[in-house]
Amino acid sequence: MKRIFDDLHGYVSLNDLEVMILDHPLLQRLRRIKQTSLAFMVYPGAVNTRFSHTLGTLHITTILGGILEEKGILTHEETRKLRIASLLHDVGQFPFSHSIGGFFMSKNFSNSDFGDMLISSTDLKDILNNGGYPYREIKDILWGESPLRPIIDSDVDVDRMDYLLRDSKYSGVQLGNIDLQRLMDSVSYEQGKVDISEKGLYSAENFFIARLHMYQAVYYHKTILGYELLARKIYSDMIDECDVPGSPSELREIVESGNIFMWDDEWFHSRLYGCYYTTSNDVLKQKIWNLINRRGPKMVYDEPFSAANKYSLHSVLEKLESSNIPRSSIYPIEENISIIDKTRINFVKANGSKIAVDDVGFLLKSVPSRLSINRIYVDAPYSSRAREVIP
Repeated sequence: MKRIFDDLHGYVSLNDLEVMILDHPLLQRLRRIKQTSLAFMVYPGAVNTRFSHTLGTLHITTILGGILEEKGILTHEETRKLRIASLLHDVGQFPFSHSIGGFFMSKNFSNSDFGDMLISSTDLKDILNNGGYPYREIKDILWGESPLRPIIDSDVDVDRMDYLLRDSKYSGVQLGNIDLQRLMDSVSYEQGKVDISEKGLYSAENFFIARLHMYQAVYYHKTILGYELLARKIYSDMIDECDVPGSPSELREIVESGNIFMWDDEWFHSRLYGCYYTTSNDVLKQKIWNLINRRGPKMVYDEPFSAANKYSLHSVLEKLESSNIPRSSIYPIEENISIIDKTRINFVKANGSKIAVDDVGFLLKSVPSRLSINRIYVDAPYSSRAREVIP
């Protein structure tokens, strides 16, 4: 048994198998990956790591598991499996999280794909199997059809419970504060859906409003997102110039070589510095200088998606390119982020009957199901010209 102090939750206890997993180089790698990517460019304190988030998720899983055991929803053995899964839920994070992750997502290779590759191709799989927790079962909880999956990955899960509180604390943005204990006391899971007792209505409203506001104020903050798009573009350009992996097959080669534990934020920084001094590509060199010295691109277009303007992003891009702004200096992004799937949540009355989200609570009904992001950024020297072109 080992105890590790977490500054958000206090002491987190781990058994011998969990210590073996946490001590593995692939989990230690998470110490060197920032939880909120490049948010520190705007919020200097936002340098918390995926490792501390992993510990926090384990802690919340333990408490919530105990509550669900008392309700007869979980067995103690299922809680133990969930603890193992919570330790591994972020193992497949990319350097600088969403910045580089977005590049690989465009290659149809997600965090879960990478996580599966890491575990199934290394001795982590053996550690799980020998410890009595076959990887196929843990994989099913993490990314499969297990009835336990919603506790790790759903609209109200242990992952989100921790990162909202943690990212709020480190960014200094208080919008992520949630009533954690009340929420855990109120939530249960059945047939892939989330059930929340009616008495937990206000804590649920607080949770989803906090999620919406943190996406607006931190995760998709206009300046932070600009730096993430710049980092993603730099990474893409470095593939041919400066020897960085650009495909899942190249990542697998690094995994099989045993060196993937070094693929972290510090690795990316070292490649930036090395590429800056060796590349003959002046455009790439300038972009690296801009990223390192906080000279990010400027947002010149921001229009939420709707049926009425679904072609506008393309037309704006055409206008910018026709005004002689290089395509390599234009950074468009279209994303629809899920805030709440109201079809997968029910409120449960004291008599056991269930009520849909839209039939209870004023605030929760007004929370949008999705947050739409339709933006265009350009490198700073072209921002004035871009603003003249875009009405």
